[in-house]
Amino acid sequence: MTTTNLTTTTATLIADSTTLVAGTPQRAAYDVRTLPGGFVHANLINGATAPTQAGRISLYANFSTGATPATGAEGTTWRLVQRRGCSLTNNARHPTTMFWPLGAQHIQIEFDNNTVQNCTVEAQIGVISNANTV
Repeated sequence: MTTTNLTTTTATLIADSTTLVAGTPQRAAYDVRTLPGGFVHANLINGATAPTQAGRISLYANFSTGATPATGAEGTTWRLVQRRGCSLTNNARHPTTMFWPLGAQHIQIEFDNNTVQNCTVEAQIGVISNANTV
């Protein structure tokens, strides 16, 4: 029987405790061209007063082999891969883990849709840098 050991590393996409200003998307992109796989762990925390519109956490992919494109909304550059809606509960935490699809060359995480209250957000990327079968 063989065992496969994965070597993973993490990097910060959006620092812990970053404020997501109401009505302003917070985005970060990462080049995954040389990586065999990985995931994004993201968290949105509602403010102390109940939001009237729930925030969203979205993962986008770009499949071009060139340099990492500028961050931006869904369209011809960035394709929506996964989206998680958050609640309207005071101080609620919304942790989620999202995996990008095979063939993705660049990924972008986006926090948005909170049009009235500020939220706190963070996102880290975990990448598989090596797979060793023994």
